[in-house]
Amino acid sequence: MPAVETHSNCNQSSTPISTKIISDTPGRLRLRIGHAHRQADTMQQIANTLKSKSNVQDVKTNLQHGSIVIKHDATDSSWEDVLATLEDLGVIFGEITEGNTEAATTVASAVVDLNKRVKKPQMAQ
Repeated sequence: MPAVETHSNCNQSSTPISTKIISDTPGRLRLRIGHAHRQADTMQQIANTLKSKSNVQDVKTNLQHGSIVIKHDATDSSWEDVLATLEDLGVIFGEITEGNTEAATTVASAVVDLNKRVKKPQMAQ
């Protein structure tokens, strides 16, 4: 008897993709992908899969910030379809605890910016 091969969902990532919903307004969903999955191929796969959906008008990615902006029909069924598609891809939602928190990143950026603006006093000789 021939061996039976089983295949998992080909679209699903082998490891969960940690993601946080940053903004959710009617017709627009903005996500932040966890640092471990901020690779061009992973984010592009998510974007391409979403773009293939009839209820999605546009998907933009920003690899540096790990964000994905999804513009879709502003209906509940459209929103649910987008979430179901993301779940099929292995996306899980929650707080992203990898790396720096958003607050820590914001504070660090502010300190760096402030340091650039403040002139160091000259030492008296």
